[in-house]
Parts: sequence; C-alpha cells; structure tokens
Amino acid sequence: MARATDWLVTSGVQVVSDDPRHHGGFVSWYDADTQSMPYVYSEITGYLVTFMCAYHARTGDPRTLASATAAGDWLLRTAHPDTGGFRCLWPLTPSRFDYKVDQIYTFDTGVII
Repeated sequence: MARATDWLVTSGVQVVSDDPRHHGGFVSWYDADTQSMPYVYSEITGYLVTFMCAYHARTGDPRTLASATAAGDWLLRTAHPDTGGFRCLWPLTPSRFDYKVDQIYTFDTGVII
C-alpha cells in the first residue's frame, strides 16, 4: 500500500499546474500511442480524494492530506455553477475523447459526492 501510494503522490498522475482548470485533479491514464496523459478526469479524482483521506487517517502521511486537499479544491473549482454536477473530463492535450468535454455524468457526480 505504501509503494502504491508513493507512486500516486510522486508519479505526476496528479496535475501540478499554475492553471486552476487542471491543478489538483488526477489524470485518466497514460496514452502510450501519443505518449501523453490526455485529460484530467473527475471520476478518478473523486475516488482518489477518498483514498488519500483514508490513507492519511491510517498513517498520518502529510503528502496524502495535501494531495486530497488539492484534489478536493479542484473538484470544488470545477463543479458546474448551475447544476453542481461534474464534467467528465478536462483536456490537457487533444484526444479522441474530446467530445466528452461538456458532458456531465450522473455516475461521476455520484462517485464524487
């Protein structure tokens, strides 16, 4: 568990950026074809907020609390202002999933809540 958590905290799968549209969110996956991480994904960010909080409660690892805080702040910044729902994804690079950019999924929103 410690090695997996260390990877989550240090691998770059959580975006660190001056751009508030992306900072704190977690990426979906590494696309080997384009050698990129194409977008920040709200569903995965929601899962990892929960995980990082639970891991911090269990171990006291301050990195996981900082990670959870950054991810939670990202979710708060990116919640739809009218509906409170969460967009499926936020592109970092062009990808075949760009058509989902304005879609809000009930499932993703439920996971995050």
